[in-house]
Amino acid sequence: MGLNRHIDPRAAFEPKNLLESIAQHFGRGRQEDAHELLRAVLDVSAGGFEGEPIEALFKGTLCSTLTCPLCNFSSHGLEPFFDLSVEPKSSLKAAIAAFTAKEKLDASNRWRCGKCSKEVCATKQCVIAYWGHLDTLLGSRWKRRPECAWCT
Repeated sequence: MGLNRHIDPRAAFEPKNLLESIAQHFGRGRQEDAHELLRAVLDVSAGGFEGEPIEALFKGTLCSTLTCPLCNFSSHGLEPFFDLSVEPKSSLKAAIAAFTAKEKLDASNRWRCGKCSKEVCATKQCVIAYWGHLDTLLGSRWKRRPECAWCT
């Protein structure tokens, strides 16, 4: 996906031409949302300049931790993110708290501990180690709730 550099600059302001130049996968009659458009604009703007302004503005880092219930060994991993999908709650603070809450893995998601080598139902937690300067949080469109004013 790249910016079509052969478009007449005046035509770029026509929505149809602008969308075609930014996101060729957007099609007439298809439903796209604002987040998909933002991602397409950012992808084109980044244009392969990894580590440049777009990444510096939007990139955050998650730290995920798995903890063994038998020996308390913890394994940590870092993962970059450009946006987070959170479940709508009564406030943004509550949505982030739910996203970062500890959860116990069930039997179908057992984890092999790096210390005791047993397959266990570990505790998993993701915390936001670093926020980007600009962050995009998505409230699930399928779980919209009337009391969730921030995600409308």
